Amino acid sequence: QGLSITKSKRRRAARGKKITPKDIAYFTRQLSTMLKAGVPLLQSIDIIAKGHANPNFTQLLTEIRVDIESGSSMAQAFRRHPKYFDTLYCNLIDAGEQGGILDALLERLSLYMEKSLALKAQIKSALIYPISVLTVAFLVTVVLMIFVVPSFKG
Repeated sequence: QGLSITKSKRRRAARGKKITPKDIAYFTRQLSTMLKAGVPLLQSIDIIAKGHANPNFTQLLTEIRVDIESGSSMAQAFRRHPKYFDTLYCNLIDAGEQGGILDALLERLSLYMEKSLALKAQIKSALIYPISVLTVAFLVTVVLMIFVVPSFKG
């Protein structure tokens, strides 16, 4: 037919759930623990990727592993995924690599992320009650204005 491929693009896995900040925090905690135990970095990433149920997260870790294998630093590999790893995360990884204290910095980073996630969850749960009260009050007001007030007209 004379067709040829001029451009190809690798697609991400369509299945699986979205990568959440909780996944990143859990990954950071696991990586810190493995590095403290003396497991090499690439092997640690492999083990974590194989043990994760989310195929999108496994794909992300595979891409990071390939970047590190090709000579990039760990911070550079993470910087290629700004959707999941913010500048603070990448800069702390960079500092840990340069200072030789990557495991300790990963542990501190995981603590920070876990506390941040817990605080966000607390704020959300604290806002649920006032929002529900305001919603019910609004609905009661609407019902009163539509049904009760017109009945007094006649």
